[in-house]
Amino acid sequence: MHNKNKVLISDRHVIKTYEDPVRLECELTNIALFKDLGFLIPKVISYDKAEQTITLERVLGENYDNLPTDKLQVVITLLSEIYNKLGKTTDYEPTKVKYTKTVSENISTFCLQNNLSLNIPALNTLLMKLESDFVSSVFKDAKPANWVFQGDCVFMLDFDYVVPSYLTADLAQMLGYQIGLSFDSMLKYLNSFLRQVSNPNATFTPQTCDLFAAAVINSHVSSLKHNKNLPEDVRNRFTEVNIHLLKYLHLLN
Repeated sequence: MHNKNKVLISDRHVIKTYEDPVRLECELTNIALFKDLGFLIPKVISYDKAEQTITLERVLGENYDNLPTDKLQVVITLLSEIYNKLGKTTDYEPTKVKYTKTVSENISTFCLQNNLSLNIPALNTLLMKLESDFVSSVFKDAKPANWVFQGDCVFMLDFDYVVPSYLTADLAQMLGYQIGLSFDSMLKYLNSFLRQVSNPNATFTPQTCDLFAAAVINSHVSSLKHNKNLPEDVRNRFTEVNIHLLKYLHLLN
């Protein structure tokens, strides 16, 4: 489920209004949770459930649509910390079933919309690999704009869509938004992420790389589907990357 939030920004505050009250509840719950886990989070000034609004202290600092290399590595470390502190608590089986179904639907939809001939047996094989190697975690919405840097401190923004998901779903989204980042470079960051994750099943293997490619495609299709304000150049880039990764995975006839 995706919806649009209205955001007003002043010198000191950020006021968010939600179309769906579930999003406000999610924001409040996860701000408290992530703060308790030791992450840096904007201070909640007030909220009104009747009006479906929340007022947050505005965090001033460096904010990017495209993260510099040094900031990128910092965010990857924070994503590994999210898994190590929280991801292992997610309910494994329903998360696996839902995510696998979404990947299947998104790849099929993308191919249909772009007149691409999908290799169904190859897709089924990929989905079986995903089911057998699935590691559940938390999707926090880690796109580059959701991090603010204040010197050595990094604040996390936006907690209205925190859901159980696949281990590398957040990493795939974040790296997928990076401009000019090749898939080979993405894999280097994937390797760095997995080395920091406390799970013996989270290892850097050819199969893990394939599943990460599927996660990038899935993230791009979700953004193309739900983010109506996505700029045209980003849409074109996501489409181009998806076609490249579908070929990499031998999913096209």
